[in-house]
Amino acid sequence: MEGETLVFTGPNGAPLRRSNFARRVWRPALKRAGLEHVSFHALRHSAAAFMIAGGADAKKIQRRLGHATIRMTYDLYGHLLPEADEEVAAGLENLWRAAVPTDAGVVVELR
Repeated sequence: MEGETLVFTGPNGAPLRRSNFARRVWRPALKRAGLEHVSFHALRHSAAAFMIAGGADAKKIQRRLGHATIRMTYDLYGHLLPEADEEVAAGLENLWRAAVPTDAGVVVELR
């Protein structure tokens, strides 16, 4: 693991064992919060959703999540980007309006 730093470690500084963490920390915390049905992996999906909501670039999200391809990121989280199509359409419409003279008599709605 050269060049990597562990975020969570066991008592001796070694990598934290998933089974120990789940039994000692994760499950008790979920029980206290009344969220027994939440998986640890759900944190990863929440992080992706927060990055998307925060406007992070999809390529950066891909790298952060360790996905091999951008397609994998879009396949998993594309449903969280419904406003992206609206933004693209609005941008194209603005470009069109800037390029077409107002006296040309052309009216095009790109939505």
